[in-house]
Amino acid sequence: MDYQNIITGLGFWFLIWYVVWGFFWVIMIPRKHDYYNNHLSTALYFLFFAACSFSFYFPFFAQFEIRAASLVVIITLFILLFFSFRFLYNSNQQSSKIVQKCIGQRFFILPHYKFLISKSFEILFQQVMFVSLAIFLHKHIPGLLLLFGILIVVYVVAHLPILKFFKKVVFGWYFTCASALAAVVFSFLILFAPDGPFLSYGLHWLFYLVSAAFLWNSSTAQKLIEN
Repeated sequence: MDYQNIITGLGFWFLIWYVVWGFFWVIMIPRKHDYYNNHLSTALYFLFFAACSFSFYFPFFAQFEIRAASLVVIITLFILLFFSFRFLYNSNQQSSKIVQKCIGQRFFILPHYKFLISKSFEILFQQVMFVSLAIFLHKHIPGLLLLFGILIVVYVVAHLPILKFFKKVVFGWYFTCASALAAVVFSFLILFAPDGPFLSYGLHWLFYLVSAAFLWNSSTAQKLIEN
């Protein structure tokens, strides 16, 4: 293995990741540029860095083809997301308000078009970075077991800073632990499935829908909130 190339590549990947997220959490959010307030500036911010990252890592994306079927799936997903979020929220308004107070308005999943727009571009940035990471490491790491092990470590380390920004740390650990599973599932789709990046993007959005259903309906989640 070319350890120097791997360390340099990972170092630059983390630099991009932490700079983009650090500026968003430390500079933009306190100035009310988040998923609901000034949502378009948030969307443009993540779109800009998604485009920059895509341009820098473009050779990694050259192997993928955009098919009409993939675009139809993504559009259908957005329609389902909107109505599913709305149904969940309207059916569980009381419990969702409790969760909202614990997590914080700016980071809570609400069935609002502002959230769907801004979050879509945020996930786009994440997925561009995840695709680049998976392909880069796959080229340099021999053996799938070691590859997925390193990917899990990278995903978890990348998500650790969010522990500081949730009102209750249990929610930060929820998303951090989920990132370990995402490292395997997303990377497997990206590397081995047809239209892998599209599937990974769609699954990423689906995770937030499942999380909303869990947080709004699960008695276990409510106990964690109340304690």
